[in-house]
Amino acid sequence: MVLSKTMETQHKIKIVFGVNDFLVGGMQRQFSEQIGHFNREKFDITLITLFEFPEKENFYAALPADLPVYRFAFKGWWDFHQWLDLYRLLRIIKPHIVVSSLFFGNTVFRLLRPFFGYTSIAREHNTYIHKSCGQQLIDRFLSLFSYRIIAVSKTVATFTTAQEHISPEKFVVIHNGIDLVQAQNILIHLPQKEVIRQELGFASAETVFLNVARLTSQKNHQILIEGFARFHEKNPKALLVIVGDGSLRLILEKKVRNLGLVDSVLFFGMRSDVWRFYKAADALISVSMIEGFSNVYLEALVAGLPIVSTLTAGTDEFLVDGYNGYIVDEQTIEGVNRALERIDISKLEELKKHASETAERFSIQRAVSAYERLFEEAIKNSHHVL
Repeated sequence: MVLSKTMETQHKIKIVFGVNDFLVGGMQRQFSEQIGHFNREKFDITLITLFEFPEKENFYAALPADLPVYRFAFKGWWDFHQWLDLYRLLRIIKPHIVVSSLFFGNTVFRLLRPFFGYTSIAREHNTYIHKSCGQQLIDRFLSLFSYRIIAVSKTVATFTTAQEHISPEKFVVIHNGIDLVQAQNILIHLPQKEVIRQELGFASAETVFLNVARLTSQKNHQILIEGFARFHEKNPKALLVIVGDGSLRLILEKKVRNLGLVDSVLFFGMRSDVWRFYKAADALISVSMIEGFSNVYLEALVAGLPIVSTLTAGTDEFLVDGYNGYIVDEQTIEGVNRALERIDISKLEELKKHASETAERFSIQRAVSAYERLFEEAIKNSHHVL
């Protein structure tokens, strides 16, 4: 592996983003959208991924063609050859800053830091309630050698501080962002709402509730479907549209059949045209148990969809009950039903207006600017010579 070193890149701040993998996920998607907004005249950015899953979908194709990407194939902690190859690569790149994500990535890149002297910045993307005590101890110890820990929401920062007993001063909050101009451009060039509804097969629905999520236990679809079923008893023209795929799909489809709702709860699987669903829907609904700062919620807000959701991390910073959506106050069938019943169709346009206004607080340009300021601050406080 050989990297050319030119006069053009010598005075740039060299940033490595190190992540576990680049599968379809919120963190990976956010990076693929952020990368186009960094000042590449000032920052020389490289992506390193540690695991390969050839049989699964990934976001590599969404990355700029000129972004250096190095894909490793770790088999686990004791994969000596991959550790050695990674060491050799970092010796060639000589990064000034390494930004890492997820437990494996955070651990690997922070352990390698003493050999290279780069500034280490870890990231926390969620309220990881299933971290083992051992993982928490490792994170706590390695935080001592981290310049900062980026949390994607205030709640993630607070949760991680309490869980791992790390000083709050170590954290900086940088919310996920969305390209508002690009999103609005996509929406404007889509057909009208009723046309899309006709094409998707739910033109006759009175109210369309959209859920966009992986079909995993974290997203709590069983409660969502049963809560909708309760609501549907008095609102037979309501429709629940689920976009996403995952290990629970067959179980969830069987539940829908057993409830007699095959015409009212529709599964569309993974879709590349998700913006059509945002434009066709009336509200986004989620009963997710944990989040960090949902990209889906940001997209829905830009599309003017009120959010009906549990108060997970991130959501608790922008969801105002009755203003831009409704809070699902408990993760139960009745909790979902109560939230849906509170929706007043006559006030939907006002809710949509407030949803769009909320989205403007979370532009991706603002997020990237926060990263760039942090990088410049880290370099200023380090001994790196550019």
